[in-house]
Amino acid sequence: MSATTHVLDVQQLAVRYQTVAGPLTAVRQVSLHVDKGECLGLVGESGCGKSTLGKAIVGLVPASEGQIRYSGQIVSGLSAAALRPLRRRVQMVFQDPQSSLNPRLTVGRIIEEPLIVHGLGKSHRERIEQVNACLTRVGLPTEAASRHPHEFSGGQRQRIGIARALALMPELIVADECVAALDVSVQAQVINLLAGLKRELGFSLLFISHDLSVVQMIADRVAVMYLGRLVETGPRRRFWSRPLHPYTRALIDAIPVPDPRQRRGDAKRLMLEGEVPSPHAPPPGCAFHPRCPFAEDRCRSEEPQTRRFADGAEVACHRVAVNSLGEPVPVWAGAPIDESKEKVTQ
Repeated sequence: MSATTHVLDVQQLAVRYQTVAGPLTAVRQVSLHVDKGECLGLVGESGCGKSTLGKAIVGLVPASEGQIRYSGQIVSGLSAAALRPLRRRVQMVFQDPQSSLNPRLTVGRIIEEPLIVHGLGKSHRERIEQVNACLTRVGLPTEAASRHPHEFSGGQRQRIGIARALALMPELIVADECVAALDVSVQAQVINLLAGLKRELGFSLLFISHDLSVVQMIADRVAVMYLGRLVETGPRRRFWSRPLHPYTRALIDAIPVPDPRQRRGDAKRLMLEGEVPSPHAPPPGCAFHPRCPFAEDRCRSEEPQTRRFADGAEVACHRVAVNSLGEPVPVWAGAPIDESKEKVTQ
């Protein structure tokens, strides 16, 4: 599929910062895409670089290397003036609904502001009609437009943030941990709201979260990030039942299961030990090898390259083989491979 068919196409993106402790690479050669009407879930532990990636995609932090395209149009490297008309295509919903809303402005003005900036709406009255339509879409009364953010609950404030993102009718919304600060019951309401709006309006969604159980509710595909790099991407139908990377398996096994009858025994669960290495001094070879129980000598010295498969899966792991049907097989999982019957390539 060509890049022009993707709402978002990111190629070999890197983001570096200069810090007191020295240079830090927060995002390392990440490539991903999001198709029209699709939800891509981006997951990983805190500090893995997923929020930095989201901010780089919307232009809030500069990319050090690589290329970003919106519907086939290159936007990375453009000046602020050249990028401004393209910002309508991609909007963001932030993690903290309180700090992301101006406390001095009314809700109506907060939602109207993007319309003013981009010169949409012939008059104030027409813009207010669009504001009211956005509030109605997110399940808030139009009377909320005259109130201030502090008068609302956390879940309602996040709905206001979603309404602001919808005001410009973007092609893509980047939701950065948008339910992390909410109660569990409210999380479900906001996720259902986003899923319904995506179906109704047809926008695409990059849903960033550290919680796989949340991503499982909404994502069509899932991308897993570790220490600034994507280690696995896969379609929903395969991702949960047959993960290819050991880190993905460990994240799935860490999801709480309420029903005791469906829980995997401790002997079958993959539980990680140790901490995520410092991004200032990542380990050689595979960055995951210090915590991986299946690491071998090659993992400690050679960085794995991302391999793509016919079913849409992508993985960066030395210990994934390919059977005679061209299907990926996670050798680290002890998958039975009869080499007399199957041709396996490493």
